Order: sequence, then C-alpha cells, then structure tokens
Amino acid sequence: MTNKEKGILGLVIAGAVLLLALIGFFMITENIEPGYVGYVYDRTIDPDSPEDNVVPVLQGTSVIDKPRYGLVFLNPFTQEMYISPTTVVSRSWTRTNQEGSNQDDSIAAGTIESKNVPVDIYLSVQPSDVGKIIKNWGVDRSFESIVDDELYGVMKGEVKKVTRKVSVYNFQAKVEEMQKEIFNNLAKVLQTRYGIKLVRFEFGNVHIPQDILEEIEKKTKAINEVELAELDAKRQAEVNAKEVAKQEAESKQELIKRKAETDAAAYEKERDAKAKALAREQEADAEAYAIRKKAQAQKDAAKDKLEAAKLEKEAELQRQMAFTDKYFADRELDLQTDAVKSINDKLEIIVAPEGGNGIGSIPGTLSILDKINKGIK
Repeated sequence: MTNKEKGILGLVIAGAVLLLALIGFFMITENIEPGYVGYVYDRTIDPDSPEDNVVPVLQGTSVIDKPRYGLVFLNPFTQEMYISPTTVVSRSWTRTNQEGSNQDDSIAAGTIESKNVPVDIYLSVQPSDVGKIIKNWGVDRSFESIVDDELYGVMKGEVKKVTRKVSVYNFQAKVEEMQKEIFNNLAKVLQTRYGIKLVRFEFGNVHIPQDILEEIEKKTKAINEVELAELDAKRQAEVNAKEVAKQEAESKQELIKRKAETDAAAYEKERDAKAKALAREQEADAEAYAIRKKAQAQKDAAKDKLEAAKLEKEAELQRQMAFTDKYFADRELDLQTDAVKSINDKLEIIVAPEGGNGIGSIPGTLSILDKINKGIK
C-alpha cells in the first residue's frame, strides 16, 4: 500500500471517528433553546430520591422536576428530555371572511334548541405541572401539539356544556356570562387533570345563522311593538295619573280652604263661647264672693250681737244681783227696825261690864232677834 493510499485510509478513518463522535455527542446532549425549559425523564431513577426532586409519572418511570437550560447531557439509554415553553402559548379558532379566503375554524356552540351557533374563540395556556403533562401525553409530543390537538377537544366539550343551557334567541346577550362560566370550568379541568394553567379564554365574534337572525328580527320586532304599545300605555297612564293627581291636589286645596274657613268660624264661636263662659264664671265668682262676704258680715254681726247680748245679760245679771243685795240689805234693815219697834216698849238698856253680854238679861230678846233673822232669810 502506497503512502498515498495510507493517507486516504487515515482520512477516512478519522472522518468516521469524527462522525461517530458527533453522533455520540448529539445522542448524549440536548440543546434547550431560548424561550423553553427542559426536564429530564428517567426510566430507572429511584422515585424515593427527594434530593433529585423526583416526581413519579408512570409505573417505574419518573421525571426530575428540575428545570434545565442550554446544553444538557443525558444518558441515551435511560433518559429523555421533555422540552416545554416558558412563555404563554396562544391559539385562536375563528372564521375568516376575507376576499380569497373563506376559512372557518370557529367552534360550533350548541343551544337549548339544538341549533349550532359558530363562535370565534381565543385561548392562552401555560405549562404548570410537567409530571401531569408527561403522564397524559408522554415526552415525545411538544406542548404546542398538545394544545392544538388535545386541548382543542377538551375546550370544545366545556364550551358546549355551558351553551346548551342558553337559547339561540338570547345567545348574544349571554356571551359574557357564558364566557366567565366556561373559563372557571375549563381552568379547573386543565389544572387538576392535565397540569396546564389557563391564562385566557374569550369569545370573539358570534356568527348567528341567517335564518336565526331573521327569526330573531321578527321576534324583536314583535317584542318592540308590544313594548312600544306598553310604553304608550304606560305614558298615557302616567298622564292620567298626573291629571288625577292634579285634580286631587286641587280638590285637596279646596277642602283645606273650606276647612280653614270652617275652622276659623268654629274658632270664633269657640272663642266667644269661652269668653262668655269666662264672664259667667267671673260673675258667679263675684256673686259667690259677695254672698260669702254678706254671710261673713251676717256671721260677724250675729257674733257681735251675741256678744252684746251676752254682755247685756251679764250687765242685767249684775244689776239684778245689785238690786237683790240692796233689797235684802233694805229688808234686813226694815226687819231690824220693826224688831226694834216691837220691843221698844219693853227694852231696858243695861250697860254690861266690859266683856260681858249686854243683852243677856232682857227677857225674850234672843227669841225676837232669832225670829228677825229667820224672817230675813
């Protein structure tokens, strides 16, 4: 073998080795591009190794819940890399009615009348639990494909659950209410079952079918006519009520005026009656006072008269007593005089000694004097 052949063979072998090295390098490494994060999925790691942040996924398999960025080395025989976006993934399903394009990706929302109403929908989601995502769809599918293929069906099911309770004739009016209910239900399902966070769910344009629009227009027209009639009736009722209120107010004012006049007359009568009653009362009080004064005067006069009579009686009694004393004094003097005269002829004046009885020796003198005393008494 010539040197030239040996050189060529060496180059071939070196190229093969380099090729194998490159193949091996790409087999044991994974490059995580900006905007994405990687998680290692291991088929042999011990699920009971908390230091590795192991999250069990399927039987005998686990994922290391540790985000990886940039160039990552893997065991090509036991490990795989699951790559997930770090940003929000947004999708829209709409109807396009532009010139040259008539694509319709809107969602057919059923109604309570079993009619379908195409609705434009806008959806935004973000991975939140890698373990649940791998458990449901494995590591071979990208998150974007999961959103396009799997979440589309989940979302349609939640939409129809809510729209089937709504009538096609007031579908447009219930959009906001339905949108909130669907968001709450879908967010709960995606998070608990699939490990995906719902960021946005909104209705766009609602494409009511033409036949439904015509029916709605007819019903709306009929309703408007009824409402206009009711409005006219209401306005007329208001006019009537105002007129009635006006008449009632005028009648009330008239009654108030009459009542005021009646009350004034009654007040005058009452005031005159009170004045007369007061005058009569004053007259009665004056008469009673005069009667009381007269009675008191009569009482005082009677008292004075009684006192005078008493004094007069006492004076009369004194006079009578004075007369009686004088009478008896005069009577006693007369009797003594008579006695003296009757015994004057027989009287002998005996001058008794001092301390003696001067008349003791005159016969019959004591008996005469005793008779005189009894006569006086």
